[in-house]
Amino acid sequence: NCRDRLDIHFIYIIEPLNTEPQNNIRNVIAGVSQYEYENLSDELVYLNMPTGDSYSPETAAKYLDAYDSGKLSFFEEVSEWGDDYTGLLPLYDSHGNKIAALCIDVDIAQIHTLLRNEVLTDLSLILLIGAVFIIVFLVWIMRNVTKPIEQLEGSVTELALKCKDQKDPDALRINVPEIHTNNEVEALAHAVRQMSEAMQGYVKGMVTAENAARAAQKIAELKESISSLFNNMPGLCFSKDAKTGVYLACNQAFAEYAHKKDPDGVVGLTDNEIFDPVTARHFIEDDRMALSMDEPYIFFEDVSDAAGNPRQLQTTKLKFIDDAGRLCTLGMCQDVTDMVRIQRENATTKEAYERARSSGIIYTHIAQTLAHGYTDLFYVNLETEEYIEYQTESENGALTEVRRGCHFFESCKIEVETYVHPDDRAAFIRSMDRKVLIAALNNNKTFMMTYRLKEENGYSYVNMKVSRMEDDERYIIIGVTNINDQIKQQRLTERLSEERIAYTRINALVGDFICIYVIVPETGRYREYSATDSFESYALPKEGSDFFSAATEHGRKLVYPADLNRYLSVFTKENVLNDIKNNGMFAITYRIIINGKLTYVQLRAAMVEEKDGNRLIVGLNDIDTSVRQEQEYEKCLAQAQRNAHIDALTGVKNKHSYLDSEARLDRLITLHRAPEFAIVMLDLNDLKLVNDLCGHQAGDQHIKDACQIICKTFKHSPVFRIGGDEFAVIADGSDYDCIEELVGRIRDHNISALNNKGPIIACGMARFEDDVCVAAVFERADQKMYENKNDLKANKNAV
Repeated sequence: NCRDRLDIHFIYIIEPLNTEPQNNIRNVIAGVSQYEYENLSDELVYLNMPTGDSYSPETAAKYLDAYDSGKLSFFEEVSEWGDDYTGLLPLYDSHGNKIAALCIDVDIAQIHTLLRNEVLTDLSLILLIGAVFIIVFLVWIMRNVTKPIEQLEGSVTELALKCKDQKDPDALRINVPEIHTNNEVEALAHAVRQMSEAMQGYVKGMVTAENAARAAQKIAELKESISSLFNNMPGLCFSKDAKTGVYLACNQAFAEYAHKKDPDGVVGLTDNEIFDPVTARHFIEDDRMALSMDEPYIFFEDVSDAAGNPRQLQTTKLKFIDDAGRLCTLGMCQDVTDMVRIQRENATTKEAYERARSSGIIYTHIAQTLAHGYTDLFYVNLETEEYIEYQTESENGALTEVRRGCHFFESCKIEVETYVHPDDRAAFIRSMDRKVLIAALNNNKTFMMTYRLKEENGYSYVNMKVSRMEDDERYIIIGVTNINDQIKQQRLTERLSEERIAYTRINALVGDFICIYVIVPETGRYREYSATDSFESYALPKEGSDFFSAATEHGRKLVYPADLNRYLSVFTKENVLNDIKNNGMFAITYRIIINGKLTYVQLRAAMVEEKDGNRLIVGLNDIDTSVRQEQEYEKCLAQAQRNAHIDALTGVKNKHSYLDSEARLDRLITLHRAPEFAIVMLDLNDLKLVNDLCGHQAGDQHIKDACQIICKTFKHSPVFRIGGDEFAVIADGSDYDCIEELVGRIRDHNISALNNKGPIIACGMARFEDDVCVAAVFERADQKMYENKNDLKANKNAV
């Protein structure tokens, strides 16, 4: 910018010589004005002539020094033409040799004036920019620092006032203003917010810790109370969390049984962490059985005490809800070894024998009688899906086995296409799914459904009822009853009473009702429709605004305690409406206490459409008589099935039971899950001789004496009578571990019997050694038994 405003006095190219005191600079090119060219031609300087200027030696030296420096140089020059500021640039040829110098002269005074003006202008501009910067800076400070800090100060002051006498940690939260300044003030606001949250969290932690400390103290007191209670109870006592399986408490006796120093060594652990896998799995299965029952689960089991002696325990397990709403199991075990021993000895008396021999016939008669009314009965193993089908003969009502088979549920899916009405097939298949059926039985113990079954003249309505065996949940009984006449009568009644709203309500819920309520589903308002005289004093108020709340409160007083938890968890508004939406009806069976009597009832609910909108009809139905009849039938049928597996003479298991056990072991072998076991074959010598000499009654007694010896020897394994004088034992568990010793006891008995004329029992044993089936083990044991039988005969002849 300054260069454009400077006037150049001269521009020229010279060659400094420094050879003479004067005129020592040679001209190369010089610029002249038009005037000089025309009027002062004599004074012009031409190429290679001395410049003619009166350069002093000092000035010439400046030119020469600048020329010799080889770069652009500046210096002041005082001459007859005035004071100038000279710029000199050496010029080079193509070989790099200096040949001349380009020079430009500018008036120094003009430069000084120009610089002075530029400095004053720049200084003024700088002052103006500085003033503007200060103003902008002050405004920025006010907006981004001062004002946000004042807002932040107000929030902190407000928090300080809140904190005074404040007990709620959630109130200790600072209202930090929204600050977006992208500087330290915003960072400060963020830090204050974090400090407030940290302080709030700290206070909450302190409150939580204080509450936890109080709760821990209560838990410690409760634990001490429970431990004291458990330690004063006889036998083994413990409680567990039903969901996790963790032990919550136990007494010292159970701790010693678990090989722990005290109960603290048991609490917090599971069965898998305390016991071996087989025992743990056994305990877990017992817990599952107890949780599926509404009554205490009582069973007997063989165990060994600390000294290794065999003992028998009676175990009672039941479920309960603790104060925290947690589902738990309580277990109590008592030693009943002596009591069981006495019962077993009594069972060997003649009276017990006669009762055992006739009970099979009695229970068969009972089962046949209870089967009347069922067109088909199925006895199904849920684990293996094996089944037996029975039918009732129309002529004499006798129950007859018609077929046996495998894959029951698959067979249902195949046969449904042939025998079930097309409109009912989907529901039938869905209900007869194994998992769905088990889930339904776990909830209600029984499952019922109605569908149409093909017959000779079309389809008839039938009712199917599925029940689980109480003493062995692996088995279910399915009964099919023809209810075609009942359905026809019901439909006729419905048509005749179609215009009566009250009867429509009652008809929505089938049965003998104790009480009926009509509820508005949206609001819960209800009124009583009818109630029996015997139930009037127990019923809800005639009208109310919240049916389900009233029913819950009322149920706590009326429902039998063992059924109360299930009643409260299942009978909710949400469950009732969902079941009606999905299935058309809601139903739950439980027990109530009326006039001191425990009565089975069924609560049913259905939705009906009235002029004023949908109404929920809830009825309480008395089913006590039918339930108790069904229970008695199932109990008798189960007992009949059990007796079908017992040998009438000896009271041990028979050949049919052995074949079932063999089939079960074969399945485990196929799955590579078979446990360790051994087959022991035993045969009674000289039975024919006893029968011939002393009669068959003496022969029967001879068999019973031999059976008693076998049972006392193999105390912990099942004994089977598989022939007239043949017995088999499937030794497992503790008997398997000492099988050689037990076989040795039979051998010792035979040595004594040779001299004392007692029953002589030939014995052969074979262990399972990765055989393909049980029959292979049986054959080896049978071969060894015959070898021993021949040896015993030879020894007897020798004696």
